[in-house]
Amino acid sequence: MRLTIIPPVIDGESAAAHLLRAFDVNGEPWSRERLRTAGHSMSDILHGRAAGPLADRLGRGEDAFRSWTPTEITKRRVVIAGEVIHRDDWTTNVRRWCPCCWQDDLRRAPSGRHAHWNIHRRFWWDVAAVGTCPLHHVRLATSCLSCGTGVTWEAGSLTRCKNGHSLLACDGVPVPPATTLADAYVVGRLGGTARTSVPLLDGLTLAEACDAMERLGVALLGGADGALSKFPAERHPEVFSAGLATARDWPHAFDALLDGMARADHVGLGAWGAEQVYGYLYLWAKRLPAGASGDAVRAALYAHHAGRGPVHKTSVVIRHADVPSVSLADIAVQCGRRPEFIAGYVKALGAWPERTKRGTPIGIARGTAAEIRAILDRAVRAEDLPAALGLAKRQTRMLVAARIVPTAEIHTRAGIKADVFDRDAVAAVLSRIRGSAPTVEATPAGLLPLARASQHGKVDGVRGTCDMILAGQVRVRAVLRDVPGLAGFLVDPEDIRAARRSREGGGLTLEEVGRRLRVPTDSVGLIVRAGLMAGTAMPCGEILVRDDALAAYEAEYVTTGALAREMASGARWVREALDRAAVEPAFAITGRKTTTVWRRVDVPMDLRRRITRTHAPQPWEYIRDRRAAQAASAPGYARSDEGLRAASTEE
Repeated sequence: MRLTIIPPVIDGESAAAHLLRAFDVNGEPWSRERLRTAGHSMSDILHGRAAGPLADRLGRGEDAFRSWTPTEITKRRVVIAGEVIHRDDWTTNVRRWCPCCWQDDLRRAPSGRHAHWNIHRRFWWDVAAVGTCPLHHVRLATSCLSCGTGVTWEAGSLTRCKNGHSLLACDGVPVPPATTLADAYVVGRLGGTARTSVPLLDGLTLAEACDAMERLGVALLGGADGALSKFPAERHPEVFSAGLATARDWPHAFDALLDGMARADHVGLGAWGAEQVYGYLYLWAKRLPAGASGDAVRAALYAHHAGRGPVHKTSVVIRHADVPSVSLADIAVQCGRRPEFIAGYVKALGAWPERTKRGTPIGIARGTAAEIRAILDRAVRAEDLPAALGLAKRQTRMLVAARIVPTAEIHTRAGIKADVFDRDAVAAVLSRIRGSAPTVEATPAGLLPLARASQHGKVDGVRGTCDMILAGQVRVRAVLRDVPGLAGFLVDPEDIRAARRSREGGGLTLEEVGRRLRVPTDSVGLIVRAGLMAGTAMPCGEILVRDDALAAYEAEYVTTGALAREMASGARWVREALDRAAVEPAFAITGRKTTTVWRRVDVPMDLRRRITRTHAPQPWEYIRDRRAAQAASAPGYARSDEGLRAASTEE
């Protein structure tokens, strides 16, 4: 049966709300039994199937209410105004209203009808996720102020409870405007008010957006283990609004939220799994559908977790984020060492975290891990250093003691007791010693390996030679190909001798003095020890004679052979003449090699006349004198008289 008064359609009114208002205006009770008698079902009306009752009682179609009436209600979801919300977020039992909205309806300009006709239900009052009125910032009423009875769809009047008390007497309970942000967003998306743009939430369905606001708000106000059920119902709008504020200030507010969760007391130093740190927020983020918003939330959360410490190898985070730190155990596996061993190097590099807890992985930056691996890869143990240098163990120890090849201090700081060297540092030392020496296939004439040349040079072995090379006093002449270390470095022994003499003040060796005086080297040594010639004993044990000391000796002393050459006679007849003149020698050396030294002041002025027989030089003597002069100008060259005679015969 059609109702007598057909009220006008008001925007924002659902089909069920319009039928309820029509029954109320006509003064006809609204009840489940009355509707059933007329062949209608209240359940169908509340679930959006109101085409029959609208046509039968009001003569209207449902198109006028389609924008404000659910088009689909299942056990899981509700579709209304083109949006999908959870079934739990839509009520078909409790009737809620905003007292302030109804007061506005009563104050609306009269239209010739009773003001009561203006009172209508807003469709979004049936959205359980909306707890406040975003227009008036009051809490939606759910019960009668007079008797406290909850108002349901079973109540027979729009504005009275089932006990007959007027609901218009209710006053709105004000709430802070900040707690209505989430409700304003939901109502705006449903078309009830102006829409608020929140890009992160706009990319989700309204059901997912409500979940996001809930989860973000709970995490912000309740921590990782918080749940909406742990908050009283009157605080739910506050929780949702806090979540909306976090989503609106994306990503800064979200990063701050994650930072706060990571600093929470329940996390401590022992929690390192993402679920332990972020709790339900992490579980919710993993379940978000693929898309711009869901991917953004996951990326931010995964990146935050990856940046705060090591990530378990089975975690989903490690597959979607660049983890900047690794654990000690991972580095130990990569290096083939124990974690305790790696820990020493982390501490030596100053990368050890200030706070640690037993049982919690220590997060080490990837850069530090790479540096440790490089240090261990370059490490050369003391027992392997001789092979790297191409020297004997004793020679190697001398170079180490002289700090020519320094130990790598990082290993000592890391607690390694044995000497360890850096392969790159060893290569740098070898490069400095080599200089610009070319590579050769075979040893050139006159050159010797550095170790052998050091033995002939009396320069404190390889250590002294390397010191002179590094000081620029000697240079490596060539390097043998495919010979490791210093074993292939070739030097000229004469370079070492010259450098040694220059370093020790200069002078001639006894051998060089003997060649200039044409006296055996052993005799020169005896002359120096007798005090006739000034010599300087070097730290290496060798005696050097300066040029001025040799000149002073030649001015004061002369040997028999030198006198014979000056007198163009033989040594035998010069000696006989000196003996007849009763001249006493200044120094005489007898033995296998005989050398007699005379003071020039004791030699008679007429010695040439006293010599009974002159000595005509033989051809071989000319050759000998010429070769002797050459030997004096070419150190290291000396030949015996027999060799010279043989040479003259050959010539």
